[in-house]
Amino acid sequence: MADFTTTPPHPSAPRALVLLAAGQGSRLRPLTETTPKSMLDIGGKTILETILDPLLEEKTREIVIVTGFEGDQLSAFIETAYPGKNIRTVRNARYAEDTNILSTQIGVEALRHPERGYFIIETDIIAPAHVWSGIVAQEDRLGSFWVTHDRYNPGLTGGIVNVDATGKVTDIRYEPDYNERFEGWPKMLGVLSVGPGEVAEDRRTRATLAARSFSQYYMQPWIENASRLPCQTYDLGRDFAMSFNTQDAFETAKQAFGAQNKS
Repeated sequence: MADFTTTPPHPSAPRALVLLAAGQGSRLRPLTETTPKSMLDIGGKTILETILDPLLEEKTREIVIVTGFEGDQLSAFIETAYPGKNIRTVRNARYAEDTNILSTQIGVEALRHPERGYFIIETDIIAPAHVWSGIVAQEDRLGSFWVTHDRYNPGLTGGIVNVDATGKVTDIRYEPDYNERFEGWPKMLGVLSVGPGEVAEDRRTRATLAARSFSQYYMQPWIENASRLPCQTYDLGRDFAMSFNTQDAFETAKQAFGAQNKS
C-alpha cells in the first residue's frame, strides 16, 4: 500500500501545478479529431499557453502535465515551446476509460514534492493572464480552495459548492442536469488548490476511489470525505473566465476572450 505521509514543507514552498490534458474532447469534434483540446488556438496561442505563460511568470513551481489523447503531440509541443522549463509530461494510458480521477492521481503521484500542496487545473479554461496570477496568489492566504465563477442556473450546470458566511465550503456536488434546488450555488471553474494540510487525505481518498472506478471526477474525494478535507472558495467575481466542452461553447469563449483582450 502506498505511503501518503509527508514531511511538512517549508512555509514559503510554492504549490505545484498539475494540468489535466488527457481527454479526447469528443464533443468538440471535428476540432479535436487529431488535436488535444488544450492545443486549440485562441488569439494566436494554444489554450495551454494562455494558462502556462502567466503561471511561469510567478514563483518557480514544479509543473506536471498529464497527457493522454495525442499525448506525443502535446509532449513534443512542450519540449519545443518551453525548453529548459520545470515542466514534465506524464501519460495516462487509460485516458479513454477515465473521467479525470485517474489523470489527477497520475499527475499528483508524479510530483517530486506533493507535500508542498498542488493546484489541479483543467485545461479547457479560457481566462486572461491576470486571472491566473490572481488564482495562484491565493495560496499565501488560503488553505485548500476551489476557484468559483458565476452561479448555478439552467444554462450553467456541473460542479458546484455551497459556502457558509465565513466562506467555508459546506457542501460539494456534481449536478449536470439542472435541479432548481441548487439555483445560485457558486459554480466551480475547474481549479482546485490542495493545501499542505490536506495533501495526505486527498491522495489517500483518491487512490481508494480510483481503485473502484475511473468514471469519477477529481472532486470526488472532496465529496466523499468532506469532514476530513476542509476547504474554502476563491470567487473570481466579475473577472472574465470561461470553460467549454462543445464546439459552440468554444466559439463563444473564443470570441469573448478576444473582446476582453481588445478592451
